[in-house]
Amino acid sequence: MGEKPRIVLCAGQRLDPPGREGPFPAALEGAVAGAIAERVAALSPLVGFASASAGAEILFGEAVVAAGAPLNIFLPCEREDFIAQYVAPAGGDWVARFEALTARAASVEISCAERLLGDETLLRFNNQMLQGMARIRAEESGSAAHLLLVWSAAAAPEPGSPAD
Repeated sequence: MGEKPRIVLCAGQRLDPPGREGPFPAALEGAVAGAIAERVAALSPLVGFASASAGAEILFGEAVVAAGAPLNIFLPCEREDFIAQYVAPAGGDWVARFEALTARAASVEISCAERLLGDETLLRFNNQMLQGMARIRAEESGSAAHLLLVWSAAAAPEPGSPAD
């Protein structure tokens, strides 16, 4: 009988939009992707849990599915609203990467079908859903749960962010 999969929840920093230098500039994407891939390999076998904003969460998801592991995605609101607010602002091919990732995920759940409309409650609720589902999965499988946090101390503690 093989090793029990570890349950890994990723809370990830969003990529800075083009033209705005912040805590996660596009120039760091390769280094962050490499670091995430190393952790995913070290924690394998695993089952991944994350949202799918442009940046560390999509990078984590890509590493998980590349490793052949199941990925469970939770979105805080309806898909198109999420893409408009948390994926498209990063520019480039992030929307296409989001679509490809959600197509390969084991599951994609929407925590609340409402629009965000500036209400932080839905973002925090989604984080609670992710944490709860990861913990339940770990308990059911008799496995350990791990948090993979990709965060910059320079980032504002926005609702739903890794600092939250």
